[in-house]
Amino acid sequence: MFLTVAVIGLIGNVVSVWLLNAGKDNSLNVKTAFLHMLYDALSSVVVIGGGIVIILTRWYPIDTILSVAIALMIFWSSYLVIKEAIGIFLEAVPAAIDFDEVHRAIQAVGHVSNVHDLHIWSLSSTEIALSCHVSVGEKDYARGPQLIDRINRLLSERFGIHHATIQIELAECLRPDLLCNDEHLNTESSREQTR
Repeated sequence: MFLTVAVIGLIGNVVSVWLLNAGKDNSLNVKTAFLHMLYDALSSVVVIGGGIVIILTRWYPIDTILSVAIALMIFWSSYLVIKEAIGIFLEAVPAAIDFDEVHRAIQAVGHVSNVHDLHIWSLSSTEIALSCHVSVGEKDYARGPQLIDRINRLLSERFGIHHATIQIELAECLRPDLLCNDEHLNTESSREQTR
C-alpha cells in the first residue's frame, strides 16, 4: 500500500517540478517552490527505494539513514535560499557581481576621472541596482548625458545591471571645500571675472 501512495506522490511531484523548472531562475518564490517539489519527489523515490530494501532484506536502519540524508539535503538548499533572500532584504551586493570589476569598468570609460560613492544592491532575485558619482574634467562636463548613456550601456551589456543612477561631477569637486554641482562652475567663472 505504501509503495502505491509513494508512486502516486512521485508522479505528482515530478509533474510539479517539470512545470516550475522554467521559472526557477527568474523568481526566488518559484525557486523555493521548485526546490520544495524536487525534494518531495526525491523523498518519494527514497521511500520507494527504502521500502523495497526493507521488504527484501528486513534491514530497517535504511529508513533512518535515507531520512537523515534527505533532511541534510533539504537543510542545505534551504540555507542557500535563505541566504539569497537575506541578501536581497539587506540590499547586499549580489554574489554574481564583482564590485571591484564594476568599479574598474566604469573608471575605464573615456573622460572619467574618478568613480566614488559606488553602491550596488539587489532589488529582487533578478534585478540589480547601482548608483555612483562619476567625476569628469571641466571640459568634459557638458558631455555628461552621453557619458551616462555609455556607462548605462556598459552596465547593462556586461553586468546585467539595468537600474543605474549616475551623478556626473567635476573632478575638482573631489576637493572637500567645493560643492559638487553647477555652482562650482558659476563660482569659478565669477572669480575669473572679478580678477
